[in-house]
Amino acid sequence: SNLPPRDVRRANLVKKRGTDVKLTVYFDGQYWVGVVEEVTDDGLKACRHVFGAEPSNREVRVFVRDRMLALLGETSRTVERQDLVVRRINPKRLARQVV
Repeated sequence: SNLPPRDVRRANLVKKRGTDVKLTVYFDGQYWVGVVEEVTDDGLKACRHVFGAEPSNREVRVFVRDRMLALLGETSRTVERQDLVVRRINPKRLARQVV
């Protein structure tokens, strides 16, 4: 079966302890693209793979199994990761800002 008609599909994968790998497949208006992100204690590494036509679930699984980790291995640059601080807004203030 093919991916659902939505334009974005995400999968969180765990490569090894302390490392999270996330694959996001989306339609950029012309091609279906997969973005692989690897988050470690050292930082963030990301790479892109162009699928072309809409990939089937099987094509995505084959990419994850055979090509994804090799593609991350070819990516040599790591960006320092900064955690976002989520600031909660009082619900009454938020309601005033919306109006």
